[in-house]
Amino acid sequence: MPLPNPPYFLPVNLTRRETLKTLAVGAIALPLLRLHGASAAQSTDVAKTASGWEHGLRLGLTSYSTRTLSLDDTIAVVKLLRLSNAALFRAHCNWETATPDVCRGIADKLRAAGIALTGTGVVNLPNDEAKCRRAFENLKAAGVPTMVCKPEPAALPLVSRPRAWRPSRGSPSPSPQATPRCASV
Repeated sequence: MPLPNPPYFLPVNLTRRETLKTLAVGAIALPLLRLHGASAAQSTDVAKTASGWEHGLRLGLTSYSTRTLSLDDTIAVVKLLRLSNAALFRAHCNWETATPDVCRGIADKLRAAGIALTGTGVVNLPNDEAKCRRAFENLKAAGVPTMVCKPEPAALPLVSRPRAWRPSRGSPSPSPQATPRCASV
């Protein structure tokens, strides 16, 4: 007994018009199949996405966008967006006035959630060495690599002195991280 011809097989006798239609549909479908294959390849490359890099860019959220939310809600938003990098605005961690222990605790909370703390919101730096030092030490304690800051014009010579931000003699660095880079606004 011969097998029935399944409906998904193409008929053997195609006209020229049917052949061109089939080729056109195949030409349209081929890029879509590649996109599907690329998405499958991207899903296997979880480590690359998990590190926060996508298409050569480090994607993240600045918490200024969620400044009306609590820190816990901001973490939930970052996780919902499937991002793994964040820069914290002063509503979530006041880098200028907090203590190093508070900043370290907030950074640990983010790391425990799988979020890398990559920067800050704008940190205002007055022409006061003690206040500037406190902001830099808070970032070092949290392990933040980049400070986005707005120094007063009179404070520019103070901020540009790298020795001013090293721990005082005899005290160990609060973090193995290097002194945060300062990106002025």
